[in-house]
Amino acid sequence: MRPKALGLREIDIRLDEPELVDSIIERLDGEISSIVPTDPNAKLLDALPGVAPYTALFLSSAIGGLPLPRLETPLRVPGSLSRR
Repeated sequence: MRPKALGLREIDIRLDEPELVDSIIERLDGEISSIVPTDPNAKLLDALPGVAPYTALFLSSAIGGLPLPRLETPLRVPGSLSRR
């Protein structure tokens, strides 16, 4: 017998919790993704390979008001671009 088929209210509530948590996470991910473009440091960090919006925003907030250096040429990851 499936747990939902038992009709126990507590079980029904507990089985719905993962969907609720997922919806909250999706909403917060959206908010984080919309904030990153407005923060210069987070925007720069987000451009690095392997850095997601959450990590970029976290690092930017940890750095605080310190501006990150702006480079004349973009950073290159070894092996990611062909040699000229």
